[in-house]
Amino acid sequence: MINLHEIKKEQKLHWSVWTPQMTSYYEDEPPEQWADWICVEAPTKREALIEAVKQFRKNGSEWIQYQRDDNANPFSGLQVESTICEHGNCNCEIDECIESREFDICPICYKETDLEIPE
Repeated sequence: MINLHEIKKEQKLHWSVWTPQMTSYYEDEPPEQWADWICVEAPTKREALIEAVKQFRKNGSEWIQYQRDDNANPFSGLQVESTICEHGNCNCEIDECIESREFDICPICYKETDLEIPE
């Protein structure tokens, strides 16, 4: 199992950050549940949160607007998870990782779920 604390602090890790679910209401349509999500590079979980909020602001995230409307902290409710599995493989959506890997999901993780690896 990979220990993220063993990786040098200077090395940037990849993190998935997502907001709590939100609901949008449109005329003549049922409510729609959704959340904002982003993948960021940062050396620590705390710095990943900071970078995610910066990116959410830059991208015009509705989450940031909701938090402003309520005078709430933009960090409240955000969830962060490392994209590196216990075998050391990154499963993020950052372009450089997608281009460098030969698989969409760690083959070892995939085998552990007793599923067939797609060809």
